[in-house]
Amino acid sequence: MSVVIFLLALQPAEASFPTRPITVINASVAGSATDVMARQIAHYAEAHLDQPFVIINRPGGAGAVTFSALLAEDPDGYTIVSSNASQLAILHTTLRDQFSFDDFIFLANVQVDNFAFFVLYDSPFHSISDVVEAARGGQDLLVAVGGGVGSGFHLAGLQLAHVAGIDLTLMPTAGGGEANVQLLGAHVDLAIISPASSWAHVEAGQMRFLGLAAEERSPLFPDVPTVREQGYDVVASQWRGFIARRGMPQEIQETIVEAIRLAAHEEGFQEFLAQTKVGFGYVELDEFARFAREDFDRVGEIMSLLEN
Repeated sequence: MSVVIFLLALQPAEASFPTRPITVINASVAGSATDVMARQIAHYAEAHLDQPFVIINRPGGAGAVTFSALLAEDPDGYTIVSSNASQLAILHTTLRDQFSFDDFIFLANVQVDNFAFFVLYDSPFHSISDVVEAARGGQDLLVAVGGGVGSGFHLAGLQLAHVAGIDLTLMPTAGGGEANVQLLGAHVDLAIISPASSWAHVEAGQMRFLGLAAEERSPLFPDVPTVREQGYDVVASQWRGFIARRGMPQEIQETIVEAIRLAAHEEGFQEFLAQTKVGFGYVELDEFARFAREDFDRVGEIMSLLEN
């Protein structure tokens, strides 16, 4: 018996999670607000996790490429997704038959931003009303939206068209970075993106911020009127955080979440939020799941109204 105990004692203890890098798949292009958020969190999380978060961009298929890649992996914590409200909203439309909200667990949310309407700085449009009047006058306006068909950005464009009684041609993109490119290249008349994606272009004098799709003015942009203030009841927001495949063990969830929580509250990350005008909205696990479900259901109800 003593020999057996001695031999067992010589066995190496099982290493605790994680023992190798964690892959973070991002459905949008490099430079999008969700991509930048994930890279910032990855930078600060490594010190708390002793393993890096490796960001991989897998745009395409309105999020289907990313979701498929996630669900093809074991739920062992080594593959997660940096996601947002727009990507989940697509589960109401083009991805409805491929994926379900219940395929995922919700680890931690980091940011909450209301959507914003931008034009080029030399655009003749100085307000949302200017856009509406041009459309009513017969001008065919092309609008780049910072996501795919059925995304929150796309929905915000549909909402504006619905409440204003106008037609807008909405052009889906792979993310805020591509929407910026389309607007900066004067390929579109308007863009619906997150403030985080475009604020640097506003500061550089390249874009004009027409309105925020929020219930009230943001302290981050006190001089920017809401779309509602301008007479059009459009309220839409974007959360950004991290999700994973359902089935991940609770202790692994908690390890990843702790690293994200510590990273999100690092002074450097908070300074990044202030500099880029991004709203902070940290919630985790059960609270995040409730928050995301409420937002998902609300978006579904709005989409149903617009379809009728």
